[in-house]
Amino acid sequence: MPSMSPYYQNGVAVPLFAGVQDTDAIFLRAMDNMEAENLLEVRNPLYQWLKATNRITKVGEVEPYDEIPLLAVENSTVQWYQGYDDAINQPQDSTRSAKYIWGQLSGTQMYNRDEVLKTRGSETALSKLVDDKTTQIVTTMSNRFATAMMGTQDADGRMMLGLGRIMTPNVSCGGISPTDPNFAYWNPQVVLASGGGNYSLATQLMQGLRALEIACAVDGYSVPDCFVCGADVYEAVQAYYDSKTTFQPGQGDKRHDASSVSGGQKSKGLWFTTASGKTFIYEPSLGAKVVWALNWDFLKLEIHSGTDFTFTPWQMMEGKVAAKKRNCLLAVKLACKRRNYQGTLTFS
Repeated sequence: MPSMSPYYQNGVAVPLFAGVQDTDAIFLRAMDNMEAENLLEVRNPLYQWLKATNRITKVGEVEPYDEIPLLAVENSTVQWYQGYDDAINQPQDSTRSAKYIWGQLSGTQMYNRDEVLKTRGSETALSKLVDDKTTQIVTTMSNRFATAMMGTQDADGRMMLGLGRIMTPNVSCGGISPTDPNFAYWNPQVVLASGGGNYSLATQLMQGLRALEIACAVDGYSVPDCFVCGADVYEAVQAYYDSKTTFQPGQGDKRHDASSVSGGQKSKGLWFTTASGKTFIYEPSLGAKVVWALNWDFLKLEIHSGTDFTFTPWQMMEGKVAAKKRNCLLAVKLACKRRNYQGTLTFS
């Protein structure tokens, strides 16, 4: 069966640069080795937890946008009835939809003939050139993606929706504003102590977290999956659980053993799950005394499987004498189904 690698055609290596076939062979071998190492690693604790607990959805097709119906008013035909009571046959127009557009990220990796020749055919030198450039592009793309995932921007057809947008009160999200009629509920829960002040991190840590969890359990049934914490909150929570004999930090998520060989991956980043199922995740970009409660029953992170940090085949650069390039692509979408099932709390 012919090779499907973009570097080969019918099992024969395709030279990238004429006249340097020996060096080209080393170049192709170095590229193959780099791909086998699976360089991409999104260095974000929340992403690592989502990945380890299978909360990221891979999809095969990219639709123009994701449309999620939202309840604006109750259906007025619903009633308790008896005997021959009349049905309420009143047309209903009770919904609007939040729309979420895909974000698209790309980067370009380039080589020219002079760069290849300067390695003088040294496999070590050429491998280092390949390693440096490949690491540069995947690291930059990983960082850009992680920043956008936690950012405050709305989806605009270029960038993805950021979690920070969902968690910022009184701003529009998915094209719906909390100031629109009947959509005052389209806001995250903002939890304050009695009297309107902030809970004290030093003396009211667990009281504040319980209040946040209860506020986000809008229906009393669906509760937050995880608490994303700033530095001071994460340190305080970890210190609290360190003192409990029923839990030892480092055990990992008991519903997904991230250290198992069969899982094929290990726990990355600062996060842990308690014996009661609460997951606490450290997020460097969050304010030190801020904590978010996220319910992933009503959040959705999707990545297009065909552009999951995927490199396109090599191609000649138009207008250049002897230069090749390939692009690294990512299509990603974050959507929120129920904003009021998410919540935020700032400790004093």
